[in-house]
Amino acid sequence: MRNEKILMIGPSLDCQGGIAAVSGMLYDYFIYKNFQVYYLASTVEGIFLKRFLYTLFSYIKFVNFFFTNKLALIHIHCSVYNSFYRKLFYIILAEIIGKKVILQIHPERFDYFYKRNNKYLRNLIKKIFQNLEAIIVLSNSIKSKIAGIFPKVNIYVLNNPVISSNFKCEKLKKRTVVLYLGWIIREKGVYDIVEIIPKVVEKYPSAIFVFCGSKETKKLKSACKNNHCKKNVDINGWITGHEKVNLLSQSTMLVLPSYSEGFPNVLLEAMASCLPIITTPVGANPEIIKDKINGFLISPGDKESLKEKILLLLRNPKLCKTMGRINQKLVKEKYDIEIVGENLIRIYSQIC
Repeated sequence: MRNEKILMIGPSLDCQGGIAAVSGMLYDYFIYKNFQVYYLASTVEGIFLKRFLYTLFSYIKFVNFFFTNKLALIHIHCSVYNSFYRKLFYIILAEIIGKKVILQIHPERFDYFYKRNNKYLRNLIKKIFQNLEAIIVLSNSIKSKIAGIFPKVNIYVLNNPVISSNFKCEKLKKRTVVLYLGWIIREKGVYDIVEIIPKVVEKYPSAIFVFCGSKETKKLKSACKNNHCKKNVDINGWITGHEKVNLLSQSTMLVLPSYSEGFPNVLLEAMASCLPIITTPVGANPEIIKDKINGFLISPGDKESLKEKILLLLRNPKLCKTMGRINQKLVKEKYDIEIVGENLIRIYSQIC
């Protein structure tokens, strides 16, 4: 397996978001382990023209790979809508030439995306998927949905990884920080957090709600101002690297009250930082977070439960510490890059 050449395709590793982060960790892992792996970025961030031209250039580079390298396997990372449509070219061409393809589907809602398409596109997708060597999904719940649509395709579950050694449990500052990390959009439940901030601050005036992400930051600031909670809110852009590690180490808990998820990397990063977590039972979340053990699961949109669970953790530093230690242990045993990387090697070996 180590001598086989593998091509991994996904978004530019400089892009924001979970797919780029996961792709980058897996690619770096295989390079570190001396595998012959290549990475082809299918898109970049920027204006439409920049992304369009970059996609065309990537298609040309992809074709060139067939003439310059004897590839054993092509591993494609995709989401839905534009991300999936861009990847169809790679999948179809690889299948025409007779290359083995693994498609890794990252979001939870692929079944919803598939069913919303017209019957011609659904038939095309089904025909293409029948020729895939395998599909990789992020959780058992997503596997069940995909298997219901494509029963004849090999489906593997591969958890997202985290480099647990990059994070630390020592609290750098004694602040009461309720942290949110991710896209600033309604689907992630950020405006539900805003609504309950005044009620939390009424009991804990020193509590600071920190939001870090991109997209609707101006809208979020306006919502905080209208809800009279601007004083207890700190809104920042997208953060990475040491800045993220330090912020996690300064925080009391992570909240992610999403309405839809795949396998949020931020949960693993918070767990590696010994934080308790409040989230919703969507996507892979209930497979990662066990209610009342290493965090709390609330129904999407249940703002009252969100408030009560935040207050419960603020009242119980000992509970925060207990849940945080459980999370750190769980990450090292199940989600560390060494564990997930070895699992992916086993999948590659079975296919090749």
